[in-house]
Amino acid sequence: MKQLGLERLRAPVFLATVDDRVSSEAIADMARNAIVLVVPESLKASKEAVYEKEDAVITFRDFFHDQIRVRRPALLVAG
Repeated sequence: MKQLGLERLRAPVFLATVDDRVSSEAIADMARNAIVLVVPESLKASKEAVYEKEDAVITFRDFFHDQIRVRRPALLVAG
């Protein structure tokens, strides 16, 4: 992840995962490098994972709505 933070080209970075074991420390490290973790809604709401209270963790639904539909509508396939 550190290498990803160093190599990004002034663009937002989103790291998608279904892993429920990413630590608070790793999330904080990603946030310092402007990396947002994207997880399923069930993991974001889970009491067993640390994601619920982390601002640097968003759901796939939030990602596709806010980052794609709202901020980058040109990426949507017209149909």
